[in-house]
Amino acid sequence: YDPATTRANPNGSGFVRDLMPGNVVPRNRMDPLALRVLPFHPLPNATATNQFTGANNFVALVPSLSDQGVTNVRVDRAFDVILKSKSLDWVDEGGNIIRIATIEQLTKEREERLARTNTVVNMTPTETRLIPINYGNVEDIAKTIESNVMSSRGKVTFDKRTNVIIYVDVPAKIKVAQELVRSLDLPTPQVQIEARIVEAETTFLREIGVQWGGSLLANAASGNPTGLIFPSNIGIAGGNMDQLTKTSGIDAAGAANPDFAVNLPANTGSGAGGAIGMTLGSLSGAVNINLRLSAMEEIGHVRSIAAPKITTLDNVEAKITQGVEIPYPQSSAQGNTVIMKQAVLSLSVTPHVTNDNMVQMKIEVTKDEPDLTNRGADGSLGISKKSAKTELLVRSGDTAVIGGIYKRQSSLIYRKVPWFADIPIVGWLFKSQYKKDSRSELLIFITPRVLNRSGIITRE
Repeated sequence: YDPATTRANPNGSGFVRDLMPGNVVPRNRMDPLALRVLPFHPLPNATATNQFTGANNFVALVPSLSDQGVTNVRVDRAFDVILKSKSLDWVDEGGNIIRIATIEQLTKEREERLARTNTVVNMTPTETRLIPINYGNVEDIAKTIESNVMSSRGKVTFDKRTNVIIYVDVPAKIKVAQELVRSLDLPTPQVQIEARIVEAETTFLREIGVQWGGSLLANAASGNPTGLIFPSNIGIAGGNMDQLTKTSGIDAAGAANPDFAVNLPANTGSGAGGAIGMTLGSLSGAVNINLRLSAMEEIGHVRSIAAPKITTLDNVEAKITQGVEIPYPQSSAQGNTVIMKQAVLSLSVTPHVTNDNMVQMKIEVTKDEPDLTNRGADGSLGISKKSAKTELLVRSGDTAVIGGIYKRQSSLIYRKVPWFADIPIVGWLFKSQYKKDSRSELLIFITPRVLNRSGIITRE
C-alpha cells in the first residue's frame, strides 16, 4: 500500500485511505487494505460532491473485510458491491465521517432510536390547541392531521360551527400540525372565464331571368282571314299562364295579356332586383309580342359575436345560459300536450388553477337558436345547434381558440328550355341563371383569468 495516503484509524480498528470516486481499482494491485479503506474526495473539477454524504472530505470507519477480487471497477461502485456482498451498510455520523456496519446492527440501532423517541413522546405532557381554519374544509384538514401527524397519544376533533380544529398532542406534533395547516389553509383561487363565439357569414346571390311570349291572330275580326275553309281562323299564343297583369308600363288598347312562351323570371319581388317589360303589337291587335327581362343581385355580410362570461372557484363547475324556450305541440293517446325545447347560449366550465398560474379547464359551449328557414310539417321552428366540448390548458390572461367551423356552399343553376337554350347568344332568351356563393365561419375563443393571484403565490 501507499504510506502517503494510508494511516491508522484514530477512532478504532481499521485504516483510512484517500481515493477518488472516479478512480478505477487497478488490476493486480489489490491488497486487503485497499478493499477495507474507501474514503472519498470530490471530483477534480469540483462539479459534483461525494455521493454518500455530500462532504468534500470525510473519513470512513471500516471494519475488517476479507479480500475481494475486484479489478477495473470504479472505486465507488466497488464500495457498493463489497458492502452488499458482506451484508453491510453505512450511516452518516457527521463531521465528514461515515460508519460501516452490518445491516442487522444498523437496523437494530434505528429501532432503538425510534423506541427512545417514542419514550420521550410518551413522557412529554400533552397540550390542547385550537387551530382555526379560514378557507379549507375543517373536516378534511382534521383527517389529514390525524393520518399524517398525530401521535399515538394525540386526539383530533373539530367544530363545524366555528370552523376550528381541536388538537390534543405533544408540543412537537402540535407544531408540525400548525405548519401543515398554514400550508393547506389557503384561499381558493377564483377564475373568470370568458368565451367569445364569433360567427361571420358572407352571401352572394345573382339571378338573371327572362319572360317572353305573344299572340298571333288570323281571322275576319282582325282583318287577316286565312281565306280557307279550314282553318278559317288561326290563333297562336304563349302557353305559360301568368297571374300578373299586363307588363308594367304597358296599357295600350289591345295589348295582350302576358301568356308567356318562356316563363323563367328572376326572383324580383318587392325590394329585390329589377325588371323591364316591353310589348310590340299591331294596330289591329292581330300580332302582339311581350318581353320581360328581370335580374337581381344580393350581397350580404353578417357578423355575430356572443360573449358569455362567468366567475367560479377552483375545481367548481359553473354554468351560465341565456335564450328562449320554444313550444312544440305533441299528440298522443292521452291527448294533446306541449313540450318546451331550449334554444340557448350556454357556457359550462370547470377550472383548475396550477401552481405555475396555468388554468386547466373542462369546457362546453353551446349556441342554439331558432332557425326560421327550417320548419317542420306542422310549421314548428327548427333549432340551429352549434357546440364545442373540450379540455385544455391555458395560461391566465391568454386567449385560446378551442374550435372553429368553416363552411362554403356554391351553387350555379340554369333553368332552361331544352335545345333552344344551347344556341349561342340567342340561347339566353330560353334560360335563366341562378348563382349563389355563401361562406360561413364559426370561431370559439376562451380567455381564463385568475382573480386572486396572491393565493397562488402563497401556495407556491
